[in-house]
Amino acid sequence: MFKNKSQNQSLEQFDTLIGQGTQVNGDIKIAESLRIDGQLTGNVLSLDGHDPAVAIGMNGLIVGNVKAARVILSGTLKGSVYATGKVEILNGANIEGDVVYGSLYVEDGAILRGNFHHIDNYQKIDSEKITEKIIESAKQKRSAD
Repeated sequence: MFKNKSQNQSLEQFDTLIGQGTQVNGDIKIAESLRIDGQLTGNVLSLDGHDPAVAIGMNGLIVGNVKAARVILSGTLKGSVYATGKVEILNGANIEGDVVYGSLYVEDGAILRGNFHHIDNYQKIDSEKITEKIIESAKQKRSAD
């Protein structure tokens, strides 16, 4: 899934791994990259001044929001994404929430139940306020529909 087909080497290096079969409850604040193959109930927030990547593997599940520089989704996210850089939504990903992105790549077969928003439409805001801002925007958008 995260392999370069020609070299069979990982394209990303992850400093922290939540392995398959592991369940974590609570928010995680990260300075370095994180890969989730298990389950997380809580938000993933990058620390101010850091630009980590977050990946949700095919069997990974997050019930919460993700704020990072780069986000790679192959599993399930029940929450929203705020990425200052690239968001990659791969075949098999299932997202129930909004995606705020700097740049975007979506593979055929990915499922999104939410809205896409380019980062130009959002002010850069601190980690503590991002979850509130995404949820507020989603509610306004849905009430207008």
